[in-house]
Amino acid sequence: MQIAVKNQSGDALDSIELNDAVFNVPMNPSLVHQAMVIYQGNKRQGTHDTKTRA
Repeated sequence: MQIAVKNQSGDALDSIELNDAVFNVPMNPSLVHQAMVIYQGNKRQGTHDTKTRA
């Protein structure tokens, strides 16, 4: 699969070859949801606090 590499103004600079086994697969909404839940959950770790526990 050939993909055009563009700059910020949208002009095509180059093209690169991407592996079809990685980039040419159907989207899996369940997998995207799982990844987002894990990502958001990991952002929260380490911020808890206990008030009265010694």
